[in-house]
Amino acid sequence: MDQQQSLLQYLYSHPLYLEGLVDVPTGLIYRASPSRARRVGSYVLILGTMVALALIFGLLSGFQQSIPHLPSATPASLVAAAIVALVGAVAHLGIGAIKQVQQAQAGGATFVALGNWLLWVHVR
Repeated sequence: MDQQQSLLQYLYSHPLYLEGLVDVPTGLIYRASPSRARRVGSYVLILGTMVALALIFGLLSGFQQSIPHLPSATPASLVAAAIVALVGAVAHLGIGAIKQVQQAQAGGATFVALGNWLLWVHVR
């Protein structure tokens, strides 16, 4: 175990050896792409997924009239449901970030979402 900690500390001290982040207290290595285009691609993928879901909700509301016995919902209510789901997801990310900060204060992880949030989103 001592050798593992020594190796992790060495990798943490020499960040150019590794494509990622080393969290010595937890013994984790997070892979992060060194390519700026790949990191931006992560954010575009998230935003693209949200736009695609909004379009799918809009299309589903158009098909509603042709399907019998389907509860009616307006496009606005579908978009509102998607926004509520997104707010819930963001709330869970926030709770996870708070837990990380508490763990870091107790001597745990050094890579926390609040300090490195763009990189944290890319890694996750």
